[in-house]
Amino acid sequence: LGLSIADILSSIIGNILSTWPIPSGYHLYAAGSVGTCDAVGFFNTLTIFATPVYYCSLTTYYLVQLKYNWLDRDIRAIEKWLHIVPWSLGLVAAVIGFGTKSYG
Repeated sequence: LGLSIADILSSIIGNILSTWPIPSGYHLYAAGSVGTCDAVGFFNTLTIFATPVYYCSLTTYYLVQLKYNWLDRDIRAIEKWLHIVPWSLGLVAAVIGFGTKSYG
């Protein structure tokens, strides 16, 4: 579910919104403001970092289940971290970008 959410948000922000949030006058179809550009940049960074790390989480899940034959109760012990780590790394990257005024 987490990977799907990251993928959907990334697709909406990167492909559907595209140039709309950019401040007016900077691009042909731009209709936004600095605030909308900052928001889209923040969420774009969040999802761009979270998505590949989620793939690593999914790979880790299958590794411990298939190769190391972990039981469901063992996997449940690490499952929360397989969700927390991707979103945390994405959030850290997005906050750093926002803090350094890299968006807009």
